[in-house]
Amino acid sequence: MSGIVVIFDFDKTIIDIDSDNWVVDELGATDLFNQLLPTMPWNSVMDKMMKEVHSQGKSIEDIEQVLKRIPIHPRVVPTIKAAYALGCDLRVLSDANMFYIETILKHYEILECFSEINTNPGSVDEEGKLRIMPYHDFHTFSHGCNLCPPNMCKGKIIERIQATLATQGKKRIIYLGDGAGDFCPSLKLVKDDYMMPRKDFPVWDLICKNQELVKAEVHEWTDGEDLERVLLQLIVTIISIEDENKNQLFDCKFETIGHEMLPKPVYHTIANLFLRLQEITAATKSTMIAHQVLVLMKKEIDKELKLEEKFRDLRLEMASTVKNKAEYIEKLERYARLRDNVEAVETTCVLKHAQMRDMDQVIRLQILMDQSHLSVREKLIFVQMLNDEMLG
Repeated sequence: MSGIVVIFDFDKTIIDIDSDNWVVDELGATDLFNQLLPTMPWNSVMDKMMKEVHSQGKSIEDIEQVLKRIPIHPRVVPTIKAAYALGCDLRVLSDANMFYIETILKHYEILECFSEINTNPGSVDEEGKLRIMPYHDFHTFSHGCNLCPPNMCKGKIIERIQATLATQGKKRIIYLGDGAGDFCPSLKLVKDDYMMPRKDFPVWDLICKNQELVKAEVHEWTDGEDLERVLLQLIVTIISIEDENKNQLFDCKFETIGHEMLPKPVYHTIANLFLRLQEITAATKSTMIAHQVLVLMKKEIDKELKLEEKFRDLRLEMASTVKNKAEYIEKLERYARLRDNVEAVETTCVLKHAQMRDMDQVIRLQILMDQSHLSVREKLIFVQMLNDEMLG
C-alpha cells in the first residue's frame, strides 16, 4: 500500500455530467424539476422528484437502468483501476447520493476500488421507493461554512479524513474535483498534497482567483484522457520519491561496514511500469500479445507471491542484523537464490506462450521483461493494467 490517498468528486469528475440532472431528464421530469428548484433546497427537490417519478409508475429498476447509461469517459475506469492496483487508497467525496454512486460504480465493476464514499444518503425504503436525504441535517443546525451548500461542507469531511490519516503515518492526498463545492476542501490540503481542478470549471476559476490561499500543488485537467495522464504521473512520481527515501534509509544501515564496497540490493520502482507498458507494446507491435503473455505469467506468479514476502523479510533481516561483509554477501546470495526461482517461473511462462505466438515477438518481450527488474508484485500490477487495456 502506497502512502497516497486519492479523493474523487463524482459528478463531472468520475462521470461526465451531473447525475441528478441526468436522471431527471431521462425520466421525463425536467419541467417539474425546474418548477420546484426555486422553492426548496436541492436535496429536498430530488427527494420530491423521486416520489413523483415513482407515482408515475417508475420503479427502482428503471432508475438503475438510467444510471447505467450515464456518460463516462472511456479512460476514467482504467485509470481508477490502475490507481487502485498501484496501492492508492481511493475515496469518493460527492454532493450526489449513495444510491446513484454505488449503482454506477457497481455497473463499471470499480466499487471495490474505493475504501470510503462520503455523500448524501440515498436508499430504497420499505415500499421500494428511492429516498434522498442531506448529508448534514441543516434543519437542525448549520455546519458553519459559508463556502459550501447547507447540506454538505466538503472541507469538514477532508479535515476528518486528515485527522484519521494522521494516525497512520505520512500520507499525501490527491483531490480531484470540478465544482464550487470543491473549493473549500482545496483550502484544507497541505503543502505535500495535490489539487487537481478541472480546467474552466468553477473550482478552477476560484483557485485561479485565490491562488495564495491554496497550499497544495495544483495540477489542472480537462477531460478523462487528461485526468488519466495527470493523475497517474502524480502517483508514479510520489511512489518514486517514496522508493528513493526507502533506499536512502536502507543504505544508512551499512555506513559502519563500508557499504560502498558491497553489492547494492536491487530496488524496484513502480514508476517503471508505465515506461514498460509502452516499450512492450512497441516491441511486440500488439497490446494483445503483451496482454496474453502476462496473463499466463500471472497464473504462475500467483503461486510465488509468498517468495516476495520472503524477499522483503530477508532485506529487513540483512539491514538489521548484518555484522560484516562476508555475512552480508552470504545473505545476499540467499536472496538471489530466492529470486532465481521466480525468474525461472517467468521464463517457463514465456516459453509456454512461444508455442502459440510469433517467436521473435515473444523473445523481444522476454528481453524487455528481463531488463525491467520488476518485483513479482509489480508485475502483477503490470498484468492488471494490461488487462484493463491501459493503452487502448
